[in-house]
Amino acid sequence: MMLLQWRETLRPDRCEAGICGALVIGQALFLAYLLRLSVIESMLFALLVGLPVALACYGLLARSNDRCRMDLLVVMFATGGFGMLLGCVADFGPLRLYGLLGICRSLSNDVYWPGPTQLWLMIRLMPWACVGMLAGGILGMAAFDALRHRQAKPAARRIGQYVVCNVGMLLGMVICEHVVTRITTGLSQGVAGALTVAGMLVGMTLGMSAMLALAARASMVGRVVGRMAPPRT
Repeated sequence: MMLLQWRETLRPDRCEAGICGALVIGQALFLAYLLRLSVIESMLFALLVGLPVALACYGLLARSNDRCRMDLLVVMFATGGFGMLLGCVADFGPLRLYGLLGICRSLSNDVYWPGPTQLWLMIRLMPWACVGMLAGGILGMAAFDALRHRQAKPAARRIGQYVVCNVGMLLGMVICEHVVTRITTGLSQGVAGALTVAGMLVGMTLGMSAMLALAARASMVGRVVGRMAPPRT
């Protein structure tokens, strides 16, 4: 009986869920560092903010083996968000969240809606945050496929899925950052910075979800058109 319980705790979905939960706690600690919180305040922040989100991610992953898109979004949120916040620590150094907020506000003041120029400027001004988000997302998806034994899917299909998710993450992050920065103009720097980071994390998740839905719809339309096409002679 104990052996069966031990094997149950080591199921791939439970292992993956535990790793994602730990990465979400890491996100909370990085954000606490960027907010210049003390050690005790950081622990409380991780407990009150990071732990509920980590438990939600764990629950979504541990209960499901077949909801591929939902699982993928949770994994990408955990790994991509961890990489993004780690990159923010590297990008802004002693400026911490105030450096991020200054860049976001300067970009949002230039135009009403972000375009390719603003996207490129953000990549240049926050290189490690963008690289960390994309690298974390790719590694997370690769580990997700490995733990769920989905390597049997064609390599081209898996790479295409990785590209779609990363494009969605980047676009969603930039758009939500721009919107949240405009909304929080009158707030204090600490609150505005924390909301900006939260908006970036939510934006990358929504961007991934939107791009995956569009890719699935385009694939479905392509299959329907292919069936309707006249046979070759």
